[in-house]
Amino acid sequence: MDNNSKNQKGIERTVKSTADNDTVNWKERLNSLDQEKQRHIAEKYYGGKMPWKK
Repeated sequence: MDNNSKNQKGIERTVKSTADNDTVNWKERLNSLDQEKQRHIAEKYYGGKMPWKK
């Protein structure tokens, strides 16, 4: 495996790790809101569902 391939693999892992962290962050943020705000966001953007509760 040449250096370019190794670098690409490292970049792919970093991007996936960042994406996983972002998913956790938005779920934690929405969970930290009071129920009224969560309900409002769920109705407005998620068809009444709360995917951050899963």
